[in-house]
Amino acid sequence: MKCTVCGHTGFSNKFINKIFDLGDRHVMVQQIPAQACERCGEGVIASDTVEKIRWLVHGGNPSGMMSVEVFSFG
Repeated sequence: MKCTVCGHTGFSNKFINKIFDLGDRHVMVQQIPAQACERCGEGVIASDTVEKIRWLVHGGNPSGMMSVEVFSFG
């Protein structure tokens, strides 16, 4: 496998957190198993894991709530 960001071929197993924009809301999924590039840290998530994430954010029960700071770039 080759990193789509930096081209490096070394990856390691890690757990990552991602925020997803669902249009009317944002959700965070924590502890996602992924392959992370050893050079730049870009995460690659397996397709079966993506399907589980889709199920979680559209039909699962959240494990908690949090507030986040919002910054406008422009």
